[in-house]
Amino acid sequence: MKAITRGLIILPLLTAAASSPRYPLYEQLLSRHVCEQGVDYKALKGSRMLAKAVKEMKSIGYQYDEMNKNGKIAYLINLYNLYTLKLIADNYPLQSIRDLEKPWDRNFVPFDGREVSLDYIEHTILRKGFDEPRIHFAVNCASIDCPDLRPEPYTGPQLHTQLDDQAVRFLSDTNRNRRENDILFASKLFKWYGNDFNSRYGGFKAYIKNVLDIAGPVRIKYLDYDWGLNEAQCP
Repeated sequence: MKAITRGLIILPLLTAAASSPRYPLYEQLLSRHVCEQGVDYKALKGSRMLAKAVKEMKSIGYQYDEMNKNGKIAYLINLYNLYTLKLIADNYPLQSIRDLEKPWDRNFVPFDGREVSLDYIEHTILRKGFDEPRIHFAVNCASIDCPDLRPEPYTGPQLHTQLDDQAVRFLSDTNRNRRENDILFASKLFKWYGNDFNSRYGGFKAYIKNVLDIAGPVRIKYLDYDWGLNEAQCP
């Protein structure tokens, strides 16, 4: 009876952990190499934490099927961001991720027993599999005008709070989005992915106006997109 009882107690704990995993090594990496100004790729390239975080992410990936919806979204965002960091660190120094040949198309990200591309993670799985347009404020393309890389992992229990915070940060950054009279100068992210906001929020314009508490009609103009590397020397 004792063995059976222990099994009944342990199983829910394992299931709960798998549904909403945590990322202690990835969290350490982010806390050391990501700051408000950007990412310290020079330090990251020589960091042993990168290989440890990659190993951790692979291990967590085996639990993907047992994760709940929020856990899966959080995992996929973390996976995308970590392997973007790895891609830059492995090829550093460079001025832009676009200096690399087909950076988003190369198959080097382990997922579901094979290697897939960053584009596959973002567009085929995240965008098509989950009706969650706020991912566009979370996935980081290693570029200046991309939404900032959050200096902590995304987790299932905190996902909505984290995504809402990312949205406010990105939309409030006047270098990336700003209002001048009746014109809303918006990031080109909304030109590329604005339709993703239609079903849940009635369009990206309505979403932006709600987040920034904008009343009255506005016209949209898109800002140029800076693909320069989001590099910084972090303290």
